[in-house]
Amino acid sequence: MVMVLDEVGTILQVAGSSLATLGYDPDALVGDNALNYVSPRHVETITFVFNGPGDHVVRNVQEPFPLELIGSDGEPTLVDCAAERVHRDGEVLWVVTMMPHSLQSAAFHALTAFGRGASAHEVGTTIAERLSWSWEARSEIRTFLLADTLSGVFTTATEPGATHQSGSLLRELAGHVADPDAPWNRDLTAPHVTIPAETLPAAIASAASAAGFVVACIAVGRLDGEPQLGIVSFGVHEHAFQGNFEMIMTESVATLEMTLQREGADDKLRRAREEDPLTGLANRITFSKALIDCGDATSAVLYIDVDHFKEINDSFGHAAGDAILIEIGRRLRLMCRPDDLIARIGSDEFAVLLTGVDPTRAERMAHRILARICEPLPEGLGPECIEASGGLAIAACDDDAVQRAGLAMLASKRAGRAQLIIA
Repeated sequence: MVMVLDEVGTILQVAGSSLATLGYDPDALVGDNALNYVSPRHVETITFVFNGPGDHVVRNVQEPFPLELIGSDGEPTLVDCAAERVHRDGEVLWVVTMMPHSLQSAAFHALTAFGRGASAHEVGTTIAERLSWSWEARSEIRTFLLADTLSGVFTTATEPGATHQSGSLLRELAGHVADPDAPWNRDLTAPHVTIPAETLPAAIASAASAAGFVVACIAVGRLDGEPQLGIVSFGVHEHAFQGNFEMIMTESVATLEMTLQREGADDKLRRAREEDPLTGLANRITFSKALIDCGDATSAVLYIDVDHFKEINDSFGHAAGDAILIEIGRRLRLMCRPDDLIARIGSDEFAVLLTGVDPTRAERMAHRILARICEPLPEGLGPECIEASGGLAIAACDDDAVQRAGLAMLASKRAGRAQLIIA
């Protein structure tokens, strides 16, 4: 909150959401003396700061100092106070800014989490936890974390650190978070926006109203323009998110986006190490490591080579050849199970690690995969269809599994191509 005082401490103007934490009506404070709201044990300190011997101790530099204020219920609240001496129309005035420690800690803890290498989800959780608080007969803010985007729409909502996870507001928010018309699923005009709670999707607005909330503050952390995590806070009065809260939210979201950028850079490096850049499948290094780590005797390696691929490139061009390889990767993903590992290990060569399969099932799956690859291609991709040769190595979790499967694939080519040979 911000106060303008005259030389003797009379409150001339006051504004800011932090007043809610003290339980006071801003208009009722005007004309009163600011010292009436300072804890008795801090009155001497504040008197010295503003009226110390000689010139004023506080000059035109906002150096914060701790100050304890007394709320309307008589309970103390610790704030950081910064004061600036100004001149207006021949008068000497003080512009005093105060930030509750409880609010300040959101940005501080978010930055601390970033510094120790926390994930973006962990940083978002920290922000949501620190931006939620409640004072009996004073104010309440509840903050939620939105995550798990699908096609740019959030699909999950949680209330980190809350003891009332079954509350109706959380239930309705979680149930309608994917509403495409919800403001967090649309482009925001600023790092964060404050809107009346009644403008939210009807079920959420109704639950917010029933809980006494009238306003919502929404912020979205993005990576390369795409939403990744959202922060939604609800307040019980229309000024809940003015003043210091705006600054804290801005700083917190900036830290969240720094974390997202770091994760994005790390992910790009990981993909460069582990994935084939054309198809997005695993590369040979990743496949070899998976074989070493496998330790599963009931496994198999399927080695696939596209027949006559050079002729395809010569006839239809390398762009068509690349498109065919991408299509093969897509078909392999559709045919294989989530625990199977698919890799592009050469120009036109693919390998699949089939886990938890006996020899009969491995052979049956290999035949189905080859048949799917050889089905007609989408129109305009190049040739009407392609053929592929395959080699299958059973009990594949050993160093020479790829070699055995590769030799079986070569035997398939020598035998006439477009067939499966088992090592």
